[in-house]
Amino acid sequence: ETGETQVSRTDADARLLTKTGQTVAGYNVQIAVDDAHKLIVASEVVNDGNDAGQLHPMALAAREALAAETLTVVADAGYYNGATLKRCEEDGIVAYVPPA
Repeated sequence: ETGETQVSRTDADARLLTKTGQTVAGYNVQIAVDDAHKLIVASEVVNDGNDAGQLHPMALAAREALAAETLTVVADAGYYNGATLKRCEEDGIVAYVPPA
């Protein structure tokens, strides 16, 4: 009825996460770190099974926390997503992410 494709009897918000052949019910934690000071400037806990859609919202949160007009972000291949990279570009965020 809710439209959810997964249900956990112990934690309604948890989702299946798969990495290196292991699948567990859990959460996906995101952080953004300021390279100059090595401090976490933004964080979020999501229940998406991968990082592909997380770059843009985390970059926006980091830019806001830093009160910066421009932002350059670097992320691993797990964040590579054409639509998300386009949104970053539209918002003036320069993103360096290798293709998966």
